[in-house]
Amino acid sequence: MAALHEALQSTKTVLLTYKR
Repeated sequence: MAALHEALQSTKTVLLTYKR
């Protein structure tokens, strides 16, 4: 389930960049 963890991290990074 590493893919799921990676996807979650990617989404978190995108969200952080979006909310900047």
